[in-house]
Amino acid sequence: MTDKLLRALVLSAMGMLIVSNLFAQDARVMSAAGDKYLISAKAGGVNFTEGRVAIARTDGRGGQLLKGDEVQIGEIVATGADGRAEILLNPGSYMRIDKETEFSFLSTSLDDLRIKLNSGSAVFEVIADDEFKVSVRMPKTHVELTRSGTTLVNRLAVLHREKLRSLSPELLAALQALQQ
Repeated sequence: MTDKLLRALVLSAMGMLIVSNLFAQDARVMSAAGDKYLISAKAGGVNFTEGRVAIARTDGRGGQLLKGDEVQIGEIVATGADGRAEILLNPGSYMRIDKETEFSFLSTSLDDLRIKLNSGSAVFEVIADDEFKVSVRMPKTHVELTRSGTTLVNRLAVLHREKLRSLSPELLAALQALQQ
Protein backbone atom coordinates (compact mmCIF):
# COMPACT_ATOMS: atom_id res chain seq x y z
CA MET A 1 0.00 0.00 0.00
CA THR A 2 2.78 2.45 0.84
CA ASP A 3 4.46 1.50 -2.40
CA LYS A 4 1.33 2.51 -4.35
CA LEU A 5 0.97 5.71 -2.35
CA LEU A 6 4.61 6.64 -2.93
CA ARG A 7 4.28 5.91 -6.66
CA ALA A 8 1.10 8.08 -6.85
CA LEU A 9 2.82 10.96 -5.05
CA VAL A 10 5.86 10.81 -7.35
CA LEU A 11 3.65 10.67 -10.47
CA SER A 12 1.50 13.59 -9.31
CA ALA A 13 4.60 15.66 -8.48
CA MET A 14 6.03 14.93 -11.92
CA GLY A 15 2.69 15.86 -13.49
CA MET A 16 2.60 19.16 -11.62
CA LEU A 17 6.16 19.97 -12.77
CA ILE A 18 5.26 19.23 -16.37
CA VAL A 19 2.08 21.31 -16.24
CA SER A 20 3.83 24.26 -14.53
CA ASN A 21 6.55 24.23 -17.22
CA LEU A 22 3.91 24.31 -19.94
CA PHE A 23 2.44 27.54 -18.55
CA ALA A 24 5.71 29.21 -17.56
CA GLN A 25 6.83 32.32 -19.46
CA ASP A 26 10.28 33.08 -20.71
CA ALA A 27 11.46 36.22 -18.88
CA ARG A 28 13.66 37.18 -21.83
CA VAL A 29 10.70 37.77 -24.17
CA MET A 30 9.50 41.32 -23.55
CA SER A 31 7.09 41.69 -26.47
CA ALA A 32 5.95 39.92 -29.57
CA ALA A 33 7.71 42.52 -31.72
CA GLY A 34 11.02 42.05 -29.90
CA ASP A 35 13.52 44.74 -30.83
CA LYS A 36 11.89 45.52 -34.18
CA TYR A 37 10.02 48.59 -32.90
CA LEU A 38 10.76 51.15 -30.24
CA ILE A 39 7.95 52.61 -28.17
CA SER A 40 8.81 55.89 -26.54
CA ALA A 41 7.01 58.41 -24.35
CA LYS A 42 8.30 61.25 -26.51
CA ALA A 43 8.69 61.98 -30.18
CA GLY A 44 11.93 61.86 -32.14
CA GLY A 45 12.81 58.22 -32.80
CA VAL A 46 14.11 57.62 -36.32
CA ASN A 47 12.29 54.70 -37.93
CA PHE A 48 13.68 54.91 -41.48
CA THR A 49 16.21 56.86 -43.55
CA GLU A 50 17.21 56.70 -47.20
CA GLY A 51 19.76 58.76 -49.13
CA ARG A 52 21.37 61.83 -47.59
CA VAL A 53 19.75 62.73 -44.27
CA ALA A 54 21.93 64.97 -42.10
CA ILE A 55 21.53 66.14 -38.52
CA ALA A 56 23.06 69.14 -36.75
CA ARG A 57 23.14 68.35 -33.02
CA THR A 58 22.76 71.05 -30.38
CA ASP A 59 26.24 70.28 -29.04
CA GLY A 60 27.81 71.25 -32.37
CA ARG A 61 28.32 67.74 -33.70
CA GLY A 62 26.68 66.63 -36.92
CA GLY A 63 26.55 63.81 -39.40
CA GLN A 64 24.33 61.30 -41.12
CA LEU A 65 21.01 60.51 -39.39
CA LEU A 66 20.46 56.75 -39.13
CA LYS A 67 17.61 54.42 -38.26
CA GLY A 68 17.50 54.04 -34.49
CA ASP A 69 18.84 57.55 -33.79
CA GLU A 70 16.81 60.03 -31.77
CA VAL A 71 16.19 63.64 -32.74
CA GLN A 72 16.22 65.99 -29.75
CA ILE A 73 14.65 69.43 -29.31
CA GLY A 74 16.54 72.07 -31.32
CA GLU A 75 18.48 69.64 -33.50
CA ILE A 76 18.10 70.34 -37.23
CA VAL A 77 17.42 67.49 -39.66
CA ALA A 78 17.90 68.14 -43.38
CA THR A 79 17.46 65.82 -46.36
CA GLY A 80 19.46 66.09 -49.57
CA ALA A 81 18.24 65.70 -53.15
CA ASP A 82 17.89 61.93 -52.64
CA GLY A 83 16.97 61.90 -48.93
CA ARG A 84 13.87 60.69 -47.11
CA ALA A 85 13.17 59.82 -43.48
CA GLU A 86 10.41 58.67 -41.15
CA ILE A 87 10.34 60.07 -37.62
CA LEU A 88 8.10 58.67 -34.87
CA LEU A 89 5.79 61.16 -33.18
CA ASN A 90 3.82 59.04 -30.74
CA PRO A 91 2.89 55.35 -30.75
CA GLY A 92 1.02 54.97 -34.05
CA SER A 93 1.88 58.42 -35.44
CA TYR A 94 4.81 59.49 -37.60
CA MET A 95 6.16 62.15 -39.93
CA ARG A 96 7.71 61.32 -43.30
CA ILE A 97 9.98 63.96 -44.77
CA ASP A 98 10.83 64.16 -48.45
CA LYS A 99 13.89 65.39 -50.34
CA GLU A 100 15.19 68.92 -49.71
CA THR A 101 13.33 69.20 -46.39
CA GLU A 102 14.55 70.74 -43.14
CA PHE A 103 12.84 70.51 -39.74
CA SER A 104 13.45 70.63 -36.01
CA PHE A 105 11.44 69.83 -32.90
CA LEU A 106 10.37 72.76 -30.72
CA SER A 107 8.89 70.27 -28.23
CA THR A 108 8.78 66.46 -28.17
CA SER A 109 6.32 66.09 -25.31
CA LEU A 110 3.29 64.00 -26.26
CA ASP A 111 0.91 66.59 -24.82
CA ASP A 112 2.66 69.51 -26.58
CA LEU A 113 4.29 68.24 -29.79
CA ARG A 114 5.62 71.14 -31.88
CA ILE A 115 7.61 70.91 -35.11
CA LYS A 116 9.26 73.68 -37.11
CA LEU A 117 9.24 72.87 -40.84
CA ASN A 118 11.77 75.30 -42.33
CA SER A 119 11.57 74.03 -45.93
CA GLY A 120 10.37 71.15 -48.05
CA SER A 121 7.40 68.92 -47.32
CA ALA A 122 6.25 66.34 -44.82
CA VAL A 123 3.47 63.80 -44.70
CA PHE A 124 2.00 63.33 -41.24
CA GLU A 125 0.17 60.12 -40.32
CA VAL A 126 -1.38 61.17 -37.03
CA ILE A 127 -3.67 59.59 -34.49
CA ALA A 128 -4.99 62.75 -32.83
CA ASP A 129 -7.43 63.28 -29.98
CA ASP A 130 -8.07 65.77 -27.19
CA GLU A 131 -4.80 64.71 -25.53
CA PHE A 132 -2.54 64.56 -28.61
CA LYS A 133 -2.18 67.03 -31.45
CA VAL A 134 0.69 68.13 -33.65
CA SER A 135 1.58 71.78 -34.16
CA VAL A 136 3.58 72.53 -37.33
CA ARG A 137 5.21 75.94 -37.77
CA MET A 138 6.41 77.03 -41.20
CA PRO A 139 8.10 80.29 -42.21
CA LYS A 140 4.83 81.99 -43.20
CA THR A 141 2.10 79.93 -41.58
CA HIS A 142 1.17 77.58 -38.77
CA VAL A 143 -1.12 74.54 -38.70
CA GLU A 144 -2.53 72.39 -35.90
CA LEU A 145 -3.19 68.75 -36.76
CA THR A 146 -6.07 67.97 -34.42
CA ARG A 147 -7.78 65.09 -36.20
CA SER A 148 -6.57 61.64 -37.09
CA GLY A 149 -5.49 60.92 -40.63
CA THR A 150 -2.86 61.62 -43.26
CA THR A 151 -1.89 65.21 -44.01
CA LEU A 152 0.62 66.65 -46.49
CA VAL A 153 2.20 69.86 -45.23
CA ASN A 154 4.42 72.15 -47.30
CA ARG A 155 4.78 75.88 -47.78
CA LEU A 156 2.06 75.95 -50.43
CA ALA A 157 -0.64 73.70 -49.06
CA VAL A 158 -2.01 71.63 -46.22
CA LEU A 159 -3.95 68.72 -47.67
CA HIS A 160 -5.78 66.04 -45.69
CA ARG A 161 -6.20 62.48 -46.98
CA GLU A 162 -9.58 63.15 -48.58
CA LYS A 163 -8.13 65.98 -50.69
CA LEU A 164 -4.95 64.06 -51.48
CA ARG A 165 -6.98 61.22 -53.01
CA SER A 166 -8.77 63.60 -55.34
CA LEU A 167 -5.58 65.17 -56.74
CA SER A 168 -4.09 63.83 -59.94
CA PRO A 169 -0.49 62.54 -59.83
CA GLU A 170 0.46 65.41 -62.13
CA LEU A 171 -0.94 68.03 -59.73
CA LEU A 172 0.83 66.41 -56.77
CA ALA A 173 4.10 66.45 -58.72
CA ALA A 174 3.52 70.10 -59.67
CA LEU A 175 2.94 71.04 -55.99
CA GLN A 176 6.18 69.34 -55.01
CA ALA A 177 8.08 71.02 -57.85
CA LEU A 178 6.76 74.47 -56.88
CA GLN A 179 8.03 74.18 -53.32
CA GLN A 180 11.65 73.87 -54.45
